[in-house]
Amino acid sequence: MAQDGTAGDVNVSGSQGVVAGTNNTQINNWPSRTTLTPATLAALSPHTAVARIRQLPHDDAVDLFASASVEVLTPKLRALLMADEPKAVAILADLDRSKATELIDPIASDFDMLRPLPLAAEVVAQRAVELRWDHEPGAGKLELAMPSSEGTWGYFRQYEQGRIIWRMGLGAVTFAVRGLIADVYLDSGGTGGELGFPRGEEYLLGSEPGAKGTWQRFEGGVIYSSSHGTYSLPTELEGARRDWLGFPVAKAQMHDGVKSQRFEAGIIYSSEAGTFAVRSKVAECARGYVPTSAEEDIPSRRTGLVQRFRTLPSGVSVAYSSEDTGTHLVLGSWLDCYEELGGPASWLGLPTARHEDRPDDRWVQKFEHGWIYDGVFDPAVAVRAETVELAGERLGWPVSSEKTIDGSNDETIQYFENGAVILRDGKREVWQRS
Repeated sequence: MAQDGTAGDVNVSGSQGVVAGTNNTQINNWPSRTTLTPATLAALSPHTAVARIRQLPHDDAVDLFASASVEVLTPKLRALLMADEPKAVAILADLDRSKATELIDPIASDFDMLRPLPLAAEVVAQRAVELRWDHEPGAGKLELAMPSSEGTWGYFRQYEQGRIIWRMGLGAVTFAVRGLIADVYLDSGGTGGELGFPRGEEYLLGSEPGAKGTWQRFEGGVIYSSSHGTYSLPTELEGARRDWLGFPVAKAQMHDGVKSQRFEAGIIYSSEAGTFAVRSKVAECARGYVPTSAEEDIPSRRTGLVQRFRTLPSGVSVAYSSEDTGTHLVLGSWLDCYEELGGPASWLGLPTARHEDRPDDRWVQKFEHGWIYDGVFDPAVAVRAETVELAGERLGWPVSSEKTIDGSNDETIQYFENGAVILRDGKREVWQRS
């Protein structure tokens, strides 16, 4: 106590710390643990050293490894890899390549994934410099990537702008994944997910009908990003993609054993029948039927496309498209009759409408040069447009196909419920029952 009655400054130092008091205020300053030095590290057991190293901030751990000798570090590094592989990898990655190689060589036979680490760390860092990606803030440490389903493995480093990935077997090649593509990629599980490792860079892509965007290829598919969104296209669907499809507008989905994905101008379907792209107008016409073939040019026509589908449970339908006639589906007995006549190459031409219902469970389908009737007699019957116009309603439903008279193609007859139409000398005549 001071002579004036006030409390004076008191300093007490000892093994437990220092107590400093002023006006009855006390502060305890406990001594910090001695910094881990190469000499201290050499005197510690591997188990104790690992426990201390794991507590160090990353930069301090890197400095320690940079200054300690290989002889001191080898047993400690082996133990650290067993206890905390990510920390060991991160430390080695930030060392000079020659120092990292010196540390890895004595234990490489037990940790094969370390052999390419110095190269991976160097080329990843160089790529970040080329891209002008900031190492700080927001940069992650070099990490061992999850192996892909194809058995590929490698390293990556996360930056604020995206992820740089190095894959084993490609030497000094790295791939950057960034932006919206990176978001979808990481949501899918990154290298360990369905997409696996990247196989190329992000590229610009134009499309029909006109959206602009980018795409990037991976082991398990392609990610496309455009004004319609960012979606991955699985490998099993990728083979059927055509330029006219444009960009995907939705995720791939599975329904009743059929995988499908929608695009700007169509849909890709994958089923036991194969994987095929279908134009939007054809898909709308097919009403959910599964394609069993790719689209093909219509034989004997200057323009037009044809594509086959499976109807439920096991029927067949065919979509025919042209600028002149539109897109229409022919199925069931109409298709049997149409293909027996020769399809688009026959006198019927292309369909111009979908089949339509008539009273009494009767149906008709219109073509360029005639009609196919179904519902009363089996099989379905084709009738020329000129015959339909002449017969009108009075003859009723056709009951036979057009047949030649006495084997002459110049004279034919076609029977109806209430009569017949006869072609003779280039003219059609109606015979009607009284």
